[in-house]
Amino acid sequence: MKTKTNYLLIGLAIVMAIASWLCPATVKAAPLSYHDEDSTNYWIDTSGTTPVYWVQLYFPDSTTRGTYTNGLFEYDNYVNQVNFFTITLHGYGDNSSSTIDFYLDFDSIHSTNSGKIAGYDVPTSSPFTLTLDIKNRDLLYNGSDVGNLSNASLLDFLGHDNFWVGYACHFWHDETDVVVSVNSAHAPEPVSIILLGSCLLGLAGVRKKFKR
Repeated sequence: MKTKTNYLLIGLAIVMAIASWLCPATVKAAPLSYHDEDSTNYWIDTSGTTPVYWVQLYFPDSTTRGTYTNGLFEYDNYVNQVNFFTITLHGYGDNSSSTIDFYLDFDSIHSTNSGKIAGYDVPTSSPFTLTLDIKNRDLLYNGSDVGNLSNASLLDFLGHDNFWVGYACHFWHDETDVVVSVNSAHAPEPVSIILLGSCLLGLAGVRKKFKR
């Protein structure tokens, strides 16, 4: 009787091993992403006391505007699972030796004291991109790292459904966009749960029979 029970236990162990190999207990769902943009073509010529040019963008916490991929999500719930978070300026025609300065604000009452987070002197009047990599706190020019961000981090965007990016310099603004991508939570696969449950029930039955 004991030998037969051992064979049953070995058989159940083999079944569980095969089940876990064919159907892993957890699967990683596809990343969730969000995109919003402001495509206003505008000549920005600001210096001295001239007000900064502000662009308003919406965030995953708002359904006012923006495009979601693989479903809606609230940024506050995924701040610790961010894959990347970028704000990108698409511009051209920079004909000055001044830096293009970036500002970040979370309300509509802007002032020259609103936090400057980066600045870079674009070396050409050709089309360019300047990207604020919020997650890594880097500034990228045409994809290359050219500096760091100050006063800007993933946590700054908690509790906000929109924000403003400000610009100061001399260039044509073509578009500003924000892209946020996060890892969705690992979800147990139903088939694996059923197989595991069946095996556990089988083991319990064998153990009960062995005691008798």
